[in-house]
Amino acid sequence: MMFTKVNRNMEEPSAMSDCEFFGIWDTQSEFWKMEGKINYQYCFSLADVEFAVKQGNYETAKAALLAYYQARHGYRVLADFESARNTEVTKLLMDWILTLSGESYATTITVGNEYQAVQGDVTEHVKQAVASGNELSFLLMARHKGDLAKFHSRKQSVNQPQLEIMIDGQIHKRSAIKDTYVLAGASGTNFGTAKELLVQDAGAPFSAQTSKSYIQFDLSGLEGDVESASLHVYGVNVSQTGGFQVMVYGTNNTGWSEQELNWNNHYGKTFSWEGITGGTDWKEPPASDAEYGFQIPRFYFVNPLMAEYLATSDRVYSDHLVMMMMDFIYDTESYGGEQGAGSYPRTLDSAIRAYNWINAYQVLRESPSLTPSSNVAILKTLWKTAQFLENRFTDNSNWGAIESKGFYHIAAYFPEFAQSKRWEKLLGQRLEHLFSSIYLKDGAYTESSTTYAAIAIQEFLNIKRFGTLNNKRFSEDYDKQLRRAGKYVMDISFPNGRDPMLGDGAYNDHKPLVLEIGRQTNDPYLIYAGSGGEEGAVPPYTSTLYPVHNSGVLRTGWNENDLYLHINTAAGAHQHPDKLSVIVYGYGRPLIVDPGAYTYSEDDISNWLRKTTKAHNTIEINGKAQEVGCDGDVHTLIHNQGFDFLAGNTLGTPGYEHERSILFVKPGFWIVSDHITGGTGVNNYEQNWHVLPQAGVSIDPGTKAAATSFADGGPNIQIVPADPADIHAGLTNGYYSERFYTVTDAKYVSYLKQAEGDVTFDTVLYPVRNDDDTKVTVERLNLDVERSTATALKIEKASAAGLRTGYYYLSHEKQADPPRERGFSDYRFDGKSVYVEEQGRGALRSALIVSGSILCKKDRDIIKSSLPIEDLSLSWEDTTLSVNGRELIADEDYKTAIAIYAPKANRVMLNGEKVSFTRKGEYVYAARVTALCNQQTES
Repeated sequence: MMFTKVNRNMEEPSAMSDCEFFGIWDTQSEFWKMEGKINYQYCFSLADVEFAVKQGNYETAKAALLAYYQARHGYRVLADFESARNTEVTKLLMDWILTLSGESYATTITVGNEYQAVQGDVTEHVKQAVASGNELSFLLMARHKGDLAKFHSRKQSVNQPQLEIMIDGQIHKRSAIKDTYVLAGASGTNFGTAKELLVQDAGAPFSAQTSKSYIQFDLSGLEGDVESASLHVYGVNVSQTGGFQVMVYGTNNTGWSEQELNWNNHYGKTFSWEGITGGTDWKEPPASDAEYGFQIPRFYFVNPLMAEYLATSDRVYSDHLVMMMMDFIYDTESYGGEQGAGSYPRTLDSAIRAYNWINAYQVLRESPSLTPSSNVAILKTLWKTAQFLENRFTDNSNWGAIESKGFYHIAAYFPEFAQSKRWEKLLGQRLEHLFSSIYLKDGAYTESSTTYAAIAIQEFLNIKRFGTLNNKRFSEDYDKQLRRAGKYVMDISFPNGRDPMLGDGAYNDHKPLVLEIGRQTNDPYLIYAGSGGEEGAVPPYTSTLYPVHNSGVLRTGWNENDLYLHINTAAGAHQHPDKLSVIVYGYGRPLIVDPGAYTYSEDDISNWLRKTTKAHNTIEINGKAQEVGCDGDVHTLIHNQGFDFLAGNTLGTPGYEHERSILFVKPGFWIVSDHITGGTGVNNYEQNWHVLPQAGVSIDPGTKAAATSFADGGPNIQIVPADPADIHAGLTNGYYSERFYTVTDAKYVSYLKQAEGDVTFDTVLYPVRNDDDTKVTVERLNLDVERSTATALKIEKASAAGLRTGYYYLSHEKQADPPRERGFSDYRFDGKSVYVEEQGRGALRSALIVSGSILCKKDRDIIKSSLPIEDLSLSWEDTTLSVNGRELIADEDYKTAIAIYAPKANRVMLNGEKVSFTRKGEYVYAARVTALCNQQTES
């Protein structure tokens, strides 16, 4: 089998001379005239290398050095090559067809000199798309340079592109819903109306003749196990040279527009240097994704090449990898970097490449492909990378962790380098510094991305794993720091263990990472979360506030079916203009989502996802994105067994202050109250709520309430606004990117309000299980003050089990201006916030109080305390009264205890423990605020 080879002499690709690498020995003085990069005293087995160098015979020294590494044992690497095997993809790599994430090879089809129907197996791609209920897009690209193929597009009357899918023995046919092609020679032209799709490739990596075609299918409504799937197209080899091969890739971008896609905005992720004897130049091709020129030089493709070599013992694969490494050194050594090939293109990429090269070296050193010269060229480059990483260090982001992993791999795997001991000592200092510089005092990760928080701790963990494999020891403090960082990842993860996708994020599974950190550090809580509750111990807390990071999580527990809400005003790298945005999960899946990031390219989709406020679950003012890095904080978390109350604010839009308060009525739902001040004249306020693409979201035209309706019959969510008459409600076209380089169209809920002066939104977020028929309605209650001062709602939850009615009140007054006693419906309250729930004909069911002392219904006191109570939850159930509050202690003295209306109670539970009480008429006295004790002591 013939593959593309680089046709040039690359025996000495490195700019570092052999004298510099091995050193120069002065035979007269018997001293080193020039110190080399190898410590010949490291071990006796290097004596043959040293002897040859002292004789000035560098070719012999190279052979001796390779022999040394071939014989060296006891070193191990982290790579798992076996799992990376993909024979068909490896064949493409052998022809220098290099693909970034976001496009994945599916099959190759062949067309002849006459129009004919051809098909290709795309089963695996269809399986994934059907499982997620998404659309599926394919890219058609020439396998070889030169010829031109044409295919019928969906605009033809016959022989249109089609998918045939076998599910449970039945064939389902789907026609393309959009298709087009892009042409490099007409880079700004869209061909969305063309009746033919063009496929051709030429040049290095392309020319004006290069064209690629895109075809998309809608797979919604398909259920069951996909047994097989094939793509059917009708095409011809226009060049009339016989069989012409066309590659079919699945592309994770289903958000492209048939009327807008062109070469300039296609941001290619696959480029070919097939047949180009000079290989790639390792630079970013025009019109490629912004990451292409960074990620290809990282050599991620080491894994499939080494996997194929190990599986087949065919040296053609190891030969090709060595050739690619030599070509990289040859090309990039002259690009003007600080350390030539060792520093190209950046510290991050150089460190990742070092890690991948060392994994490959573990195999290559024993292969016939590695020659004495290529071995030294690799070692020279790795030494230069270490020198580069020694001089350049990023101490404020995940880059520092990744740089440290690459640096550590060089120092620990090649202790023969003269500088390795110094490098390892420096690394110890850097790691200690990183743990304090990229983790805040509250334990949160400094960057505004939950995904990069996981990436950073994964690198720290990999450093320990690699070191331990190679008999290195780590301090107890290192484990302490791992545990602390692991706790943050555990806290921010959804109850199913996945990433909530804050900032530049991806819906990754954090459980394996959390579990390994738990096992490495013997932490039972991390083990519990990481194992999905199968091992370890349940964490002794639920909701969490990170006040330095300015983020908080409200949750009911740590199992997959618990509820979860995340809010942030965090500022840092990878942040989006998303201050006060919330993310909600319930009963097994995300219900209100952050739509993700897609790519770092400057395309319209990525810019919308990453750079607009409307792409997040917060409020956009006057159509402008919040200012990144603006002031804001999540400043309050009041935690109680019956509820959580969380509040934050942002100045993200200049001239406006947005305060968001959230009452979590456990275990069921959230009430979100937004209060915006500032601005002059009439302004536009847009509150947005994003859901998954397959959520089937709709809006009731009367109540303006939005509700999801997943086809799988699982959990859903109701989004119920308080003032339907004051808002314009609509479903708007947006996008959802579950992970980098993946994006699809998605509808989101938009509530638009035009108003002058201060503005409020009150919204109930009510998740429902698949067997819950509850319907929520919200009605605004009258107050004797403006909504900008306080808000009150009546929340009805109707179901077959009956009607429950809640009464909610929140004061927007600042702490410096204490809330006053106010009436709403039949109730009066003097604190910050209260929620009272009744069932049947007004029977009290529960009451939740935030910073108040008096709650009355009509003329009857329900709660009365001589001191303010920061948090109090009550529930009346038959003859049991349950009382919960963090600052409450048992006290049955009616002169000092809280008076609680409970005419039927004969049993009182305080914070889960049965306590004695005094009854006085219809009131019981069982607890008081601890502040009273402190007050009496001080007096």
